Amino acid sequence: MLEDTADSKEALRRRHRAHTLTGDLNGVLECHIGNAGDWLLLWIRDDGTAMFMRTGSHDELLGK
Repeated sequence: MLEDTADSKEALRRRHRAHTLTGDLNGVLECHIGNAGDWLLLWIRDDGTAMFMRTGSHDELLGK
């Protein structure tokens, strides 16, 4: 379980390359899952709650 703190957000950025998407998915967050290579998790955050949207490869989720 992650806490909605600056430290946990920094850990996600550092360890899992978490970042906010732009374009059609503006505001959606993305990170790489564990050591799964090209496996991503997409989610949105609302009032400190994460709502998971999808998982899949870059190609499946972003067409890249």
